[in-house]
Amino acid sequence: GATCRNGRCAFSQSYTEGSSWEAYLAEDTLFCGGNDILDAADPLNQQFAIPFMFGCQTTESGLFVTQLADGIMGMSAHESTLPKKLYDMGKIEH
Repeated sequence: GATCRNGRCAFSQSYTEGSSWEAYLAEDTLFCGGNDILDAADPLNQQFAIPFMFGCQTTESGLFVTQLADGIMGMSAHESTLPKKLYDMGKIEH
């Protein structure tokens, strides 16, 4: 769970192989689609926008420091993941 202090909620994750990260919770409008940042302003494309909570990492250790990929995204059916939020808000069918 998250620990909240002074209006900021922090959380972390550690993995068996020794990597870990710490982050604080943030929420913004997530826009799926379009090739240009201005596509998000098009009312037709607003049907693909959802409010989405995510973590802004403040520290990383282990493989998160050395790997080429940047960031991590959960793709399970957990209620806080992007696929589940898109499904719950009627943006995707399956």
